Amino acid sequence: SGLSFAALTAEIRKLLPGAGILSLDARGHGLTKVTDTSVSETANAQCEALDLSLDTLSADLVMVVEKTKEAMGWQSIPPLVLIGHSLGGAVVTDVAKGGKLGDKVLGYAVLDVVEGSAIDALQSMQTYLSTRPVGFPTLQSGIDWHIRSRTVRNGVSARISVPGLLSFEDDAGFKPRPWVWKTDLAATQPFWEGWFVG
Repeated sequence: SGLSFAALTAEIRKLLPGAGILSLDARGHGLTKVTDTSVSETANAQCEALDLSLDTLSADLVMVVEKTKEAMGWQSIPPLVLIGHSLGGAVVTDVAKGGKLGDKVLGYAVLDVVEGSAIDALQSMQTYLSTRPVGFPTLQSGIDWHIRSRTVRNGVSARISVPGLLSFEDDAGFKPRPWVWKTDLAATQPFWEGWFVG
């Protein structure tokens, strides 16, 4: 989620107090919901889960920047530096290299996303997903697992960002692990290569 950048943005604001920072959740991540009032709720949920193509995610980023410009009442988009982690790195690369925000992009940085290593890592993704807990008894246990497994290596960052990855689902009150993943990573497999190839 966009909360993955919370600790970093606090440090950036110390160095550049006047910098504006926009940290967004990609569709299907964090609190973002994709809605289309012309379709049923069930069909809408299926659309949200299915369309995670690089083109769609890039268009979403451009749209959020444009909507921010409108909401802020700016005449034009200010100069930007785009920073993306993992899949977000592929998105900012696509937006920047494609000129989708015109000459407003001064530069872009990608964290933990190099085409070759990302594609190699995808080969072991199913193994990783099969060893990952399906849920957690408490939110704190989910945070602890992320730190213990070194999925998130910074405790401050884990306490900020992990709650955005999980949701509480205990319909009858008897579920032993009611804190479950918001994003079904296995369902995103059809998009994996498209995110990183090229």
